[in-house]
Amino acid sequence: MNENSHTAQEICAFANRYRKRDGGKVVSMHYDPFTVKVRLHWDDGGRDWLIRFTFSGRSSFIDEKVQNEAVAMKFVALNTPIPIPRVIAYGTAADNPTGLGPFIIMTWVDGRKMSDVLWNTPGRGLEETRATREILYGQMADILLELWKLNFDRIGSLVQAEITRTFSANRRPSSQGISELSRVWDLSDHIGPSRIYHSAVDYIYSLLELQSIRLERQQTIMGDTASYREQYAARHLMKAIALSFISRANNYGPFKLFAEGLRPEHILVDDSLQVTAVTNWEFCYSGPVQFAGSMPDWLLPLAPHTYIKQRGLPAFLQSYITEASAFLEMLKKKEDGGAHDGDRLSLAVRSQASILYIGIF
Repeated sequence: MNENSHTAQEICAFANRYRKRDGGKVVSMHYDPFTVKVRLHWDDGGRDWLIRFTFSGRSSFIDEKVQNEAVAMKFVALNTPIPIPRVIAYGTAADNPTGLGPFIIMTWVDGRKMSDVLWNTPGRGLEETRATREILYGQMADILLELWKLNFDRIGSLVQAEITRTFSANRRPSSQGISELSRVWDLSDHIGPSRIYHSAVDYIYSLLELQSIRLERQQTIMGDTASYREQYAARHLMKAIALSFISRANNYGPFKLFAEGLRPEHILVDDSLQVTAVTNWEFCYSGPVQFAGSMPDWLLPLAPHTYIKQRGLPAFLQSYITEASAFLEMLKKKEDGGAHDGDRLSLAVRSQASILYIGIF
């Protein structure tokens, strides 16, 4: 799409309303399967903007998902020093005359993806690679420690009150797994519009129950296949061990902010490897301590299941344990250098290391 296309002109006209002046120009457009990101510039001395439109194919709760992300960005920006693009405006598909779906308008931030620096820098020697990893792991640890300080009394997505402008976890948790289950298997009738949770066990079991309903519908459609039997056995095993995943001490909170999209590919860094922005807060909600306190699954360039499929379980475990140990050491180092009241993230991560949050969802 070029700047002179009909849609580009509509996008500029749409953005001009929020900029309160004409003259917006499309600098670039960035596509992926579910979004289009448009960078815009005005000759007024102000910062460029980025508009991200989300297509309806991504989620059956598309408007709600985008609203949740925008509110989470505003909350984190107000309550932590984590660098985040400033949210200018956001709205539903009905609020968007371009027909491109719900949107978030935010300030443009320059930088290079942290994932590219970690894994896609050719010609780098071993010592330089280790030094780079240490700096970036330190940056990630700083971000996670800031989020760990935020406590909530329930499990849910954040909302902002219209009058008081205060934030609370008062909307159903918006996870990618729930969204995909609802979209693919039509489970939206099992997720009430105001379903929040005050118990980690209740939330975990509700996720497992949704999977059970999905398996029932899968069997109806596909029959009693080997794949179905394997998944059926896995789900019942997960139910059996679910209670061991949750500690009685924090079953009723406090709950922690958990951002499923918090990954190196969604973080920008400058030439000195300092974070300039965390750009993606999709599926961010207050959840069980064990979610936020689990060992990250982004420590390798491939997702765990992909790594295992391509290279085998022994190779995955060898590589992952090496990176997990390095990250945990950095996390503890950062904690030792700061002020903490005993609620240490590194202890939570260490205690959950044998369980690894690689996907109940």
